[in-house]
Parts: sequence; structure tokens; C-alpha cells
Amino acid sequence: MDKNSFVSSVMKKYNLNMSTLPSRIAFQKTFYLLKELGENVEFTFVWHNFGPYCQELASLGFLITKEQKTISTEFKTESSEKFEKLISEKVGDSRFLELLSDIVFIKKMNPNISDLELFFRIISHRSYLENKEEFNLALSKLKNIQLIQ
Repeated sequence: MDKNSFVSSVMKKYNLNMSTLPSRIAFQKTFYLLKELGENVEFTFVWHNFGPYCQELASLGFLITKEQKTISTEFKTESSEKFEKLISEKVGDSRFLELLSDIVFIKKMNPNISDLELFFRIISHRSYLENKEEFNLALSKLKNIQLIQ
């Protein structure tokens, strides 16, 4: 599947769009997490204002039309099933997606970071993510699907 088809299929499946900042955050984090869960995508993510970000992906997201989303093939893979477990209680919550992505990105760069240090690193950059219960839920979900240790 080419990149355009892949992006439109994922956008359709998870009802993603580029209309608002929270929706663009959810868009980026969905693709980042799918990649980390093993989806074979060639997007390169760097640390940005709201965590993992890919400029090429953002550009593609703005180019996908409603018609392309409508006619896109169904997206169902092992990665998508794991992703759905991750977000099961938080569907459509861009902040939770941002938290999940930040945890994975930081842990990938610093595998030995403690959970407490990880929490403080995240909230030092994004104070609005300072909900310890949400953080613990995200950690638990990521560990359950073995995306982090």
C-alpha cells in the first residue's frame, strides 16, 4: 500500500482529520503509535512542540480529500488491534494520545529512565499532562502490550 492510501485508510478508520490543533495532534500520535507498534511505515518522527511529529505526514494529511478517505480500503492489522487496546477507554482523546506517544518516545531514547523521572520530564514540558492517574493508566496500557518495559 502506498503512503497516500495508508494515510487515508488510517484517517478513515480512526475518523482523523486536520481541522483543529487537537485533531492534528491526534493524527500525528496515531501514526507514531502505529509505527511503534510495528506498522511498516516509512515516516520519520522527531521531537516537536507536542511530542513525536513528522512533517511529511502532516503534509500528506492536509492533502487527503474526503473522497480519498471514503474510497480507501479497510485498515486492519495486528498493530491496529494493539492500538485499539491502548485507546479503548480514551477514544478521541488527543491528550491521552499525546501522553502515550511522549512516554514511548522518551523511553525509547532513555530506556533506563524511572517512571517517576519520566512523569516529571513530561510535565516539565507539558504541565497540562500533570494527571498522575492518566499517566499511570498510560504506563499500564503500554506495558500490557509490551511496547515499553
